[in-house]
Amino acid sequence: MKVDKTCGFKNAGRGKWGHGFGTGAVDLGNGLVSQEITFGPHGCTSISFLSVMDCNAGKGIALSGAEFPQKPTKGLHMVAAGAYREKVENILVPKGYLDLSKVSNLQNLKSLAAKNEIEMTEDMNALYRENPEMKRYRYSCGCKLHYPDSPGAKL
Repeated sequence: MKVDKTCGFKNAGRGKWGHGFGTGAVDLGNGLVSQEITFGPHGCTSISFLSVMDCNAGKGIALSGAEFPQKPTKGLHMVAAGAYREKVENILVPKGYLDLSKVSNLQNLKSLAAKNEIEMTEDMNALYRENPEMKRYRYSCGCKLHYPDSPGAKL
């Protein structure tokens, strides 16, 4: 696995989860950082989630992407047989209801996610337990980058 200076990474998959990549860590302010992470066996099936760390508290949550945009759109959504792609962009504005610019802390984010029926977990390692062949990535990387003196940076 290769991690760049922005905490973005690639080649994190193994076996049936052949690809795995993450975007660079984004500073949301107030000690919060986010990162979109995607894993899947190939281009037809993938799962994406948004990792949000509270660097000051040393805690995080992962929000599941959605297969289709949350907000109603014109037209028909077509999916190839057997294809399943969760995308984080489908839960974030403008396609979804979650506006990260209005998030001030993890509790606020959890409330917004619950209100908009976005699946989430505070167990940042759940994905790895379900799929042990995936290479491990440190969710605290964004804390080290943007908030180096925070408790989250020491995880």
